[in-house]
Amino acid sequence: MEVAKPIVRIFLKYGQLLPLIRALGHLEMNTITDVSTLFRGNTLLSKCVDETMRLGGKFYLESFMKDHIDRIFLEQKYCEIDPVRLADGGDLNLNMLNLVSYIEPILTSITSSALSCPSLMSEILSELKQSAKSKYPERREIHYSVVAGFILLRFVAPAILNPELFDLRKEGGRTETVTRTLTLVSKAVQSVGNCLSNESNKVLIKESYMEPIMTKFCSEPYLQSMKVFLDTVSSTNVIHSSFPVKLKEGILTKRAQGRSRFGWKNFKRRYFCLTTQELRYSRSAKSNPLGRIPVSEIQSTQFLTEGSSFDLKNMFQVILSSRQLYIQARHSVEAKEWKDALDFVASRNHLQRERNMFHPDAFIGGHWRCCKGSDQGNPGCREVPSFQVPVDIDVNREVEKVQSLLLKNMEKLSRLHDHCHNDYLSLHKELPQHIQDLTASRYHTLTSMQACVTSLEQEHRHHVKQMYQRNVYGSEHAPIGEDTVNYAPTYQYIMALVGSADRPSPSTPPEITRC
Repeated sequence: MEVAKPIVRIFLKYGQLLPLIRALGHLEMNTITDVSTLFRGNTLLSKCVDETMRLGGKFYLESFMKDHIDRIFLEQKYCEIDPVRLADGGDLNLNMLNLVSYIEPILTSITSSALSCPSLMSEILSELKQSAKSKYPERREIHYSVVAGFILLRFVAPAILNPELFDLRKEGGRTETVTRTLTLVSKAVQSVGNCLSNESNKVLIKESYMEPIMTKFCSEPYLQSMKVFLDTVSSTNVIHSSFPVKLKEGILTKRAQGRSRFGWKNFKRRYFCLTTQELRYSRSAKSNPLGRIPVSEIQSTQFLTEGSSFDLKNMFQVILSSRQLYIQARHSVEAKEWKDALDFVASRNHLQRERNMFHPDAFIGGHWRCCKGSDQGNPGCREVPSFQVPVDIDVNREVEKVQSLLLKNMEKLSRLHDHCHNDYLSLHKELPQHIQDLTASRYHTLTSMQACVTSLEQEHRHHVKQMYQRNVYGSEHAPIGEDTVNYAPTYQYIMALVGSADRPSPSTPPEITRC
């Protein structure tokens, strides 16, 4: 479902993703016929939640899973427990021990990671669980099934199976042994999630060779830990990790604090380390910290205006509760990686943010370069953006993707509209009111959608034709004497946009002979 990706980004940009998920959740809850398939299909809701977790869960996933994935790739232990697949001379008992040695710490890391779950993911999982509670208030296994279905079956398990797609590993280095081990570990994680979905906490064993694994990890101690994990990640309370998990480290240039004037001597190279508890810096990785900043003080991270503050590139500021910390990265990619990591820990503080304003430039020469204010204690001249996920979103581009997808599938949209129109005309007053309302709403929505797509396409073609007319050879925008080498690409691009049905038939621009 290609449309899910741009839709998530658009709604995320405008802070309306949660209401969208809530509406889609209620719709699916009211139309479900088999509770065992609740939120399990490839619907718009499930695809939107998948995309949100992919966008916002990168650092969260990396914090508890990357070391285990790296270990599997490094050790290359044989874990085949299917007798049919077992190679000649293979030791089934040893392979079982190897597999358990991977699964056990991975499950422990998963259940211990709940306090680091990004707030946006927690809010979405909480919404979906509340939807299930409203319809099945006494069915706790359904509540767990909803949360486990998304975070375990659609996020963690696929990441184990294909770590390259989730930025846990770079491409290459995968062998058949590693692939099989990842498959078996992923199956085990899915089994625990499925086990919680049943009222009896038992799961159907489809492959007999997996029975020893499922008997061990679907036992009460593991299930109880997993229930606590699912309850925690679907809670919207602001909570903090009881143990540090290293998220990022490296050498950065920091502006020294408490100096009376600015200059290169005020900038020092320091080793920085960000964990789920604090941001600390020191002279080297092995020396004692010179400063510690609890993550609870980190409100946001913003890039400084390029070429303005300190006349340096790749500068960003960590906005704290009562001050700001200026840092320079070696290059733009490193600056973006640090901003993403810092935004990840800041996401846990968005409900108790103490500072809502910031300055996009520094205080230099007795005034703020951004607003020219002379009060150094002024908290800011711009509002701190609301945190969602660490990703830059071009709304115009995402809307264009939606328009292109709808236009591409206009024939299907028309057939669906005709079908809904027939349903709408044949409505009976004897039908339940919610069925009547749903049918009418579906028809009117499709009517509006068709009209919108058609109107946008007409405006687009009109705009492109105007561009063509302005760029006709000999016009103001393409005067005679211009090099055809520069003119031709623009001409061909515009003609391609106009489309063959609406193209005029201009003559080819004449060759230009240079003197």
